[in-house]
Amino acid sequence: SSMIGLSLSQKYQVLLIDADLGLKNLDLIFNVISTNYDISDVVKGRCEINEAIIKIKDNLSLLNLCLSSDVRSFPSYLLETIIEELKNDYDYIIVDSPAGIEQGFFNTLSVCTKAIIVLNDEITSFEDGRKIQRLCKINNVKNIIYVMNRFDKKYSVRDYVKTKFSYYFNTHELFYINN
Repeated sequence: SSMIGLSLSQKYQVLLIDADLGLKNLDLIFNVISTNYDISDVVKGRCEINEAIIKIKDNLSLLNLCLSSDVRSFPSYLLETIIEELKNDYDYIIVDSPAGIEQGFFNTLSVCTKAIIVLNDEITSFEDGRKIQRLCKINNVKNIIYVMNRFDKKYSVRDYVKTKFSYYFNTHELFYINN
């Protein structure tokens, strides 16, 4: 999500939302200091939403949903409310989902219009990707893109995908990236 957001911000206004409740790290990736506020401060009236948003560069901003590890009181509808409030301020809102299949993942899935599934060259990653694909389709997210991370560069990307993914995915569903 960080690289996609960075790339899109060359032409568009982009907001990254780190929805990995309690384990946020996009601020570390961008080497920015998190504000003292997260979305719970907005909900409790301690700040306005723009005070919780961190400006990374001109067209790229970040919103952490949770700075602490106490995620029990995070209501499932809140992410939808945030996106609804901010959607007119940004061309793209990218939500960085938690890696596991838990409530944070389902909160993210409930608001997405497109899913980008990142896969590594490991059998467990392919299997997890297949499960995520199935959950996306069950939840009416039909626009799914797959991104291959850390692939063996001795293959062309197309050949690599054909040999490694054919069992798990229809190759016409894959997004090819040239490094």
